[in-house]
Amino acid sequence: MNSQANHDDPWQGYRDDDSLESTPKRPRVSGWDQPHRVSAQFTVSFPEGYGPDFFGIRPFQSLSGSIIYRADAGRPYTPSTKAKTLEPMSGRRPWTYQWDLRLYRDFESFGIRYSLFADVRNLFDRENVLSVFSRTGKPDDPGPGEVSYSDVYDRWDYYATPRRINLGIRVFF
Repeated sequence: MNSQANHDDPWQGYRDDDSLESTPKRPRVSGWDQPHRVSAQFTVSFPEGYGPDFFGIRPFQSLSGSIIYRADAGRPYTPSTKAKTLEPMSGRRPWTYQWDLRLYRDFESFGIRYSLFADVRNLFDRENVLSVFSRTGKPDDPGPGEVSYSDVYDRWDYYATPRRINLGIRVFF
């Protein structure tokens, strides 16, 4: 099922320059429509004292980890040619996929509890497309006849955030 409306702007049809001819006559896919979203999470936690002993150190004790998978269907966009705009919201951006990893290791020393953590977003550094050029449906190709200056068409904002690693410590009071 698609999210549909007769226009994206809630005020369309109420302005002075709007006419019966300029307002849509039938429902169309909304710009925020995303028919499929899939996510899964797998978490493992090891209790204190768990695992093999290496010279008095148990590396797996008090360790927790999660791996999270997300896949989202692409949102719609309005394709165009050099001469005109085509049917509104009739194109679809590509799916996005992402794996995240979170690790926590709890410690206690001198009566203070603390936890070291690593949070890795976009673990495999996948280039997820968020926006595209309307003439080609691609994030890196503006279309035939366009000047292909790298400075102009290398659109970093057309892609999701690359791999990001956060390391830290939490102290419990």
